[in-house]
Amino acid sequence: MNNLTHRFSRLLLVMTLLVFVAACDSNDDEEQQQLANGFMNARIEGQSWNANVTVFAIAQGGVFGVSGADASGKTIGLGGLAQLGPQTIGPTSPANATYSETAGATVVQWSAGIAAGSGTITVTELDGTHIAGTFSYVAEASATTGATGTKTITEGSFDIKLGSIDQ
Repeated sequence: MNNLTHRFSRLLLVMTLLVFVAACDSNDDEEQQQLANGFMNARIEGQSWNANVTVFAIAQGGVFGVSGADASGKTIGLGGLAQLGPQTIGPTSPANATYSETAGATVVQWSAGIAAGSGTITVTELDGTHIAGTFSYVAEASATTGATGTKTITEGSFDIKLGSIDQ
């Protein structure tokens, strides 16, 4: 389980970085909520957020990851999703989540997974074409990125075509 978690933590980090790069190259309208390949929405610290620049979903070895970014560089990533239904983020599950944002030229990140944070990701639809679900989590600062404190993500939802990158 530890090796699997490590692989998918790296996969989630790569997804987050790809979304961040795509977000930096876009000047899309802030109000756009539905992209061609799907959507991702949430509340970050109580403030409404939507991925209005890019969303994508990937699969590797039967485990799925989804991510989305807005024009300001805020990114949400969810990984370790392997089945329909609720998956707890915590020490007994490969499910994990990240939140990152830009601070000048630096990307700061908060994480929830085996080592820190908590939450739930519920996959409501999963077939050969898309993955959909809901999520909420509290992410702990990744100190090596300069982040501090926690970030609370609530009322999250997504529906994204598999294997797609929307930018």
